[in-house]
Amino acid sequence: MKFFLKGFLLGVLLLGPVAARATALDDAYLVERDQLIDKYAALDKAGKVDDKVTASEAVALADLQKKLEAIVDLKPIQGFASDPKLNFDTLFKTDEGFGALDALVYSAEKGKATITVTSTALLQHWLVQHAHWWEQLDNIPQSLDAALRSEAFYTQAISADAAVNVYGTIAIKVPAGDHAVALLAARSQDMGPRIPDEILATIVGEKLTFVISLPADGVKSIPQCDKIWNATQQKLAALGDSKDENAGDRSIQVREDGDKVYRACFAKNLGAAPFAASLTRQVQAVIDLLPQH
Repeated sequence: MKFFLKGFLLGVLLLGPVAARATALDDAYLVERDQLIDKYAALDKAGKVDDKVTASEAVALADLQKKLEAIVDLKPIQGFASDPKLNFDTLFKTDEGFGALDALVYSAEKGKATITVTSTALLQHWLVQHAHWWEQLDNIPQSLDAALRSEAFYTQAISADAAVNVYGTIAIKVPAGDHAVALLAARSQDMGPRIPDEILATIVGEKLTFVISLPADGVKSIPQCDKIWNATQQKLAALGDSKDENAGDRSIQVREDGDKVYRACFAKNLGAAPFAASLTRQVQAVIDLLPQH
């Protein structure tokens, strides 16, 4: 309990003016979740994971979902299903996707859009826990604005099997009293140029937090950024012809650097792109559907 209180106080400092106080339901959820994680970690370590244990995990996950539904208590959102699914599907620390955001996912009745919903108090707690989640990798910044603009946040929170790469900020109208960020993004498992195809927007209210994901329609290539990647390809070709025994390692670095510069170029030029206004309209239409929170 001492650890939880410490994390909660840090969360208040992190979120500042939109900080939310944890309710009894939030506290009860976290206590049960952590007890279950410890239980399955012990079984895993002892090599006692079998069909019976797997079945009990499914029951535990269903119970956690019910608790989250009571916490969120969400009114229907036009165009989205009223029956959510849990944002995570494992309680085992060794499984891919462990540690995703404690949230519910509501899918669009048509199309691929989703709205992931949690309480702002649970978001606070989650952000503090994930300050050092990965070893020797970039982690989530501990200021709200920086966190919601970071690739690490979206990768850890909602994308278990692919890294989220950000290609720039989309202009939106922020609901009164909320903190909101909208980004153009793409998910990938390797490096390389790609046209971003997803809009990610997070709206943090006093009680609830929403993470919107929807397809980014109408995004086109930005010519000046293509030039950057073509230059990277020329460097890679030269290294491919090299007899230097370190050429392989150097190629990886060149690809990483080229990908980073390419995405930075896209972000710099996104606001002036002919499709920028369309992106704003797409995401604002979903933001405007959200209930008061």
